[in-house]
Amino acid sequence: MYDLLKVATRVENENAFKYGLSTLHAWIRFMEMILHISYNLGFKKWSATTPENRQLKEDKKNIDKPRQGSGNRNDGNTARRFFQNYQCSAEITEIDEELIKRLYVILQTMSSGLPINAEKLVNMH
Repeated sequence: MYDLLKVATRVENENAFKYGLSTLHAWIRFMEMILHISYNLGFKKWSATTPENRQLKEDKKNIDKPRQGSGNRNDGNTARRFFQNYQCSAEITEIDEELIKRLYVILQTMSSGLPINAEKLVNMH
């Protein structure tokens, strides 16, 4: 994935496309990705290796705690609201608002089921 030229020139396995793409899971995973990045912003490292960093991470994770007896709240509806309210999500997570907004556009595009003009997405500001 780090070699973008190699990824762009890779021959696709057409047989793999028959399984489709679960846009519901994409919404949830994108939201969880933003949350997990947010957890580590206080110390700007991939993992919390010191007691201080572990405490910072735990304090930040309080935004993602499930309610007692409710299970994991990270469902499709929660993810959609997270991205629809990208300004609020950016403020809470301290992640760049523009990044969350762009992910929202990608998710909406994937979920639309309509033909996509990729050139318009490339030139989007």
